[in-house]
Amino acid sequence: MESLRYLWKAILFLGIAVVLSAGVPAQAKMVTVNGEKYDIAEPGEFIPNEVVVKLKSGFSKDTIKDLAMQVQGKVKGHIREYDLFLLQLPMILEEEDQKAQVEEAVAVLEHFPQVEAVFPNYKFSIPKPVDQALSNVKDRQYDARATEEMASEIGQVGALGVVEDYQWHLDKVRYYLAGTPPTSAPGIAIIDTGVDYLHPDLSGKVNLGWDYVDNDSDPMDEHGHGTHCAGIAAAKGTYMVRGISPTSRILAVRVLNQYGSGSYFNIVQGVVYARTRVKILSLSLGGYLVEGSSAYNWLKKVFDDTVAMGRVVCVAAGNEADDELFYYAFQTSKYRPVPAWFPSCFTVGATNEVDCRAYFSNYDVGSAGGKTYNFHFVDIVAPGWNILSTFLDGQLQRLSGTSMSCPLVAGAAARVWQKYPSYTRANVESRLTSQGSYVAPHQGFPTSERRVDLMKALGLSQTGFVGIVYDGQTGKPLYYATVRVYDGSTLVKTVYTDRSGMFVVTGLSGGKTYQMYFSRSGFATRGYSALASTGNMKDIYFPMALPKLQPSGRWSIMISYHSWHPGFIDAWYTYPSRPSWYPYNWDEAPGTYFGARLSVPGSGLIDTSHRGSLTQAPYAAMTTDAWDFTNPVTNFVISRVQSGTYKIWTRLDNINDYYYEWGKYKDVSGKNYSRPTAYICYGSAVKGVVYANAATGSGAYWYIGDIVGGTFTMKNVLRTTQP
Repeated sequence: MESLRYLWKAILFLGIAVVLSAGVPAQAKMVTVNGEKYDIAEPGEFIPNEVVVKLKSGFSKDTIKDLAMQVQGKVKGHIREYDLFLLQLPMILEEEDQKAQVEEAVAVLEHFPQVEAVFPNYKFSIPKPVDQALSNVKDRQYDARATEEMASEIGQVGALGVVEDYQWHLDKVRYYLAGTPPTSAPGIAIIDTGVDYLHPDLSGKVNLGWDYVDNDSDPMDEHGHGTHCAGIAAAKGTYMVRGISPTSRILAVRVLNQYGSGSYFNIVQGVVYARTRVKILSLSLGGYLVEGSSAYNWLKKVFDDTVAMGRVVCVAAGNEADDELFYYAFQTSKYRPVPAWFPSCFTVGATNEVDCRAYFSNYDVGSAGGKTYNFHFVDIVAPGWNILSTFLDGQLQRLSGTSMSCPLVAGAAARVWQKYPSYTRANVESRLTSQGSYVAPHQGFPTSERRVDLMKALGLSQTGFVGIVYDGQTGKPLYYATVRVYDGSTLVKTVYTDRSGMFVVTGLSGGKTYQMYFSRSGFATRGYSALASTGNMKDIYFPMALPKLQPSGRWSIMISYHSWHPGFIDAWYTYPSRPSWYPYNWDEAPGTYFGARLSVPGSGLIDTSHRGSLTQAPYAAMTTDAWDFTNPVTNFVISRVQSGTYKIWTRLDNINDYYYEWGKYKDVSGKNYSRPTAYICYGSAVKGVVYANAATGSGAYWYIGDIVGGTFTMKNVLRTTQP
């Protein structure tokens, strides 16, 4: 595990090294993640041997041909609506020569009086893959498990109702409480890497638009990203997975290649094409341009014009956790993520299962670290973590990113527009934001946002609760856990978790406090009380992790808390000290992760780097760490109790060892409500429940307690030295 952490630190460093260096990044910085190659656009990066020219009004095509000859080029493309021309320059292979060639061509052409603007054909791409930072590699075992289980179950029961259970985001946005989908709904353009229109859950519902990469009428996806987005928005749900608007048709427009990259010119072509054919556009892509530059202003005009036509333009906020914005603000540069930054676009950030900001998502922030930023470009947020959807060749895949959140909101917009056909574009967007659930600073949003709620957006209501349950021993979602809801001593509801661990309780009375008990055979029962709100489905803030009971003579120690997200990026940037351009420190981060330890008799130590063993000495092991799946659960098991004292403790400092750690042990009003809790079980009996919020003392070490033989002694003290 230690080696994995060093590996991810190295990968992250490589991922941002270009961003932190001076000047324009080198061209075509390919990134390989899980065997897949990505060509991710960096600020200032452009397509070699190409420039974009905007002629002043009144000049003909002959003019552009003459201008092209001045730089030994030729006209490669024309966007009539804006008189934008793409010029192909002579092919040059050397990177530095490419840069010089494009810069020289721009310098030559901008002096001609016929030219209103000229700039490089900047590179755009899908947002940085979240895999690059953390999620899918860490979730590889989780994904494999889901795939294997689903494959088996599909063969037995025919998929729908089984695979659908793995789509936790549907429960989160109240899809099943939003009524039966209509027989038809407005179409959605997926402007992306194309769409695999042969996928069983997309076949027959995809209108083939144009392929601006290969310049033909077959926008087949060669990457998978666009297919995944299409499924989130509008998969039919007749075979494997269901989209938010399953009766919307998809317009497939390909502007990105098999590596996930494309160009400024292609993006404009795709938007101009789609806006005359559908009411809703979804773009899970972007690049960085300097605000106020010609390239920025003309792209902004394209999107402004599209929105002025009455189109909802959903765009991904980006996966940089604002780090590039912070860095360029420090450098007094105005590089901005576009189109996300454009006020006319409906920009979407990403959340996880408990409504925390997914650690990678860009977000709004007014001021931080004593500095004023005024980054206000995210309009709404939606689930974007471990989202199951369609992929190439009839497959399914989990992906994470604001790319996944964007088409979810596009699908929700289609449902709202179908329900309220007289709505304007502004009405649709306002409806989605005004009826969304609040997410706040302590959830990783310095400026409060709204998470989409499809049920309320469609004018429906239910009173109840939504939440998630985890297996405390494995850290994975717990299927078929029982949730019993009591009003006083009266049992009023019994529901069960689905395969993503989610539960939904409806039909309650507002203004009442209900007691919920979570159980499953082989696990300890946990209770939680919550006040129901009339007409609202209240999200249970704390995920419920159930300790796994052990055979007689065995101990289990489970530590759970609110959320691993979103503090990872804060911890990474401030390990071991904070750079001058980054505004947050690890201990200011919402969300929490700390290293849990079990000291065993004889000076041994079980932790994330030394997992131990249940079948040989020391007969104790860490069965899961919150780092493994980014679910907020860590667990130890002692299979054979040895003579002596076992000490249970944690460390939270992010400074004096090689672990990334972040957050707080205790609540900080308005900033962090992690509330770490330790459950200590001996066989089938719960021997202790320890709350960090009630700990005495202060310091980086939380000393939970000792085990000797069959006895647990609670300590619950914070201290400055290791127990």
